[in-house]
Amino acid sequence: MSYVRLGTPLILMCQGCKELCNFSSLSAIKAGLSDPAIARSQFLWAHLPHGRHQEAMALLSEPAGNTLPYCAQQESVDGPCIPYIEPYLALVAYVSETFPDTVPSPETDRPLIHFAKREKWYGAVQEMLRHEAHAYDFPEDLQTAEFVEANVTSIAQDQNFGALPHQSEVDIASLKKVLESLP
Repeated sequence: MSYVRLGTPLILMCQGCKELCNFSSLSAIKAGLSDPAIARSQFLWAHLPHGRHQEAMALLSEPAGNTLPYCAQQESVDGPCIPYIEPYLALVAYVSETFPDTVPSPETDRPLIHFAKREKWYGAVQEMLRHEAHAYDFPEDLQTAEFVEANVTSIAQDQNFGALPHQSEVDIASLKKVLESLP
């Protein structure tokens, strides 16, 4: 595959990811293109039509001053979104490492649950999951769904995971009930 044929689809994928608010995939593409071996590849960028390299970098860059990738854009989305979750997971890890599970009780020898720690975890997890209630409005592609299901099952069996929990109709129905009951 020529470098031109590789670079142009990457730019189109970035545009699509940004339009769909798919910050997870956008961050993965950015990480891949930021790898020193790729970033220094004169062959990839030199063979793109004039201006396409700058277009790709603009799609992947954040507004000036934003230290956490895509967070400002994610926070402004009120609809379907696939969030970039690394900052939220980092916050969960930071809270876990920084705050103790319990705090001393002023009245007894028994320690108290550190509810402030749980509240910080809850806030991070809620922010990650807030877009879950908003579905995209395009129909499911049955051929793609079958391909994914077949490959997930195949990989699970190859890795000796056995049957995946979502494979039975009962499990699917139970999962749907739980998801539908969420606010």
